[in-house]
Amino acid sequence: SYTLAAGDWRRTGLYLLALTAPLEVYRTPVVGVNISLFRLSLLFAVGVLLVTARGQRRDLMRWVGHPLVAAYLLVAGVFVVGTLVHPIDPFLGWREAGQIGTGVVTLVVIAEFARRESAERIASAIVVGSVLPILGAAWVALAPKLGASEALPFLSHIPAAPGLEVTRQALSSFGPIGARAKGTFGDPNHFGVYLVFVVCLAFALTIVAGSRGNRRAQVCFGATAVAAAATIVATYSRSAWIAAVISVLIIAI
Repeated sequence: SYTLAAGDWRRTGLYLLALTAPLEVYRTPVVGVNISLFRLSLLFAVGVLLVTARGQRRDLMRWVGHPLVAAYLLVAGVFVVGTLVHPIDPFLGWREAGQIGTGVVTLVVIAEFARRESAERIASAIVVGSVLPILGAAWVALAPKLGASEALPFLSHIPAAPGLEVTRQALSSFGPIGARAKGTFGDPNHFGVYLVFVVCLAFALTIVAGSRGNRRAQVCFGATAVAAAATIVATYSRSAWIAAVISVLIIAI
């Protein structure tokens, strides 16, 4: 019964992370620290791991020596040292170091979830979490034709981190073609990179569902893959276009 309860808590933390990750640009300063729904979800996920790991808590430290984690920690250290030694822009330096630190914790948490849950479940959570930003991008495109405001309903009222207000609200133009889709993100290129992962995972899950004869899952994941691919096109991020084509070809093979 404990194992089942622990699994339920881990799955809750996993889906919270996937659903709130696209909302990281929406942050509220509290006592000098920017708090977001994603960071609160990450705090919850860390608590879940610490409680459910019990005697395996020391295993969490194994990830500190992982090459990817070590590389990110090294970059964060460069920002910290640079800010202390030659503080040209302390605000930006500490913010970059903090964001990298948050990313490192996220990597460790997801890696631990992957050890205890199936890769398919993690992929499903990420694909489900992409629905909100894809709908947000669609709304920005359809709103002018409906005579409505392009501001995202409800989300646009949530404060953004200092320095991110402009990138969140202002439309990114692609010359005479029109605005670039960026969903709930602050930059179309960041949104494009995110969508590349979504397309790949949704495509893979569609293949898996088809091999099992699960028609409902096949349609849902397939539709999400198509929607994410169409949104990548709307970001006008050339690097995301190329990455998506190469990635889908690799997964197909």
